[in-house]
Amino acid sequence: MKKIGLILIFIFLTGLFSGIFFSTNISNESNQTLSSFLMSGMSPTDSGFFEIFAGSFLSNALLFLIMMPAAFTAILRPVPFLILWYKSFAIGFCSGLVYINYEENAFAISLIKLFPQNLFFIPAFILFTAAIIKFHSIDRRDIGLKLGRNLNISASAVIFAAAVILLTIGAAAEAGFHQVAL
Repeated sequence: MKKIGLILIFIFLTGLFSGIFFSTNISNESNQTLSSFLMSGMSPTDSGFFEIFAGSFLSNALLFLIMMPAAFTAILRPVPFLILWYKSFAIGFCSGLVYINYEENAFAISLIKLFPQNLFFIPAFILFTAAIIKFHSIDRRDIGLKLGRNLNISASAVIFAAAVILLTIGAAAEAGFHQVAL
């Protein structure tokens, strides 16, 4: 499990730095346009806590659902890795845009608008990917025959549950911090 964790952290960091690199190397006009879209999405709205929570939870739960079939078939095994990379790329890209276009408030914007939910989302996606890999490695023909295999199934279930709890907390953090004005 330690090897899997290190590989997943490597994938996360690769996506994060790729996003930062990509955001710093796009044209100035595109950079300004994308930055204005990003900041309009971060501005406080009339939406209530539950609406923002539901939107955040559902969009991230959809990614979890897309990852689930990888637990049952080898052909889809790369999907969780790609989604983890995508999620970290998006964080890096948004952070890069903020740091380039809002240098004077970049730290505050990142601390209030990007960091709180991703403090929970990223471990949730890493745990969920690890649980899928762990569950996929179980030989399903021996499930009822060996105690060790049953322990792997229960360990995967606990990791899945922890990932969903982190996802819920992250959605609540995003909803709570969304109303904070900068």
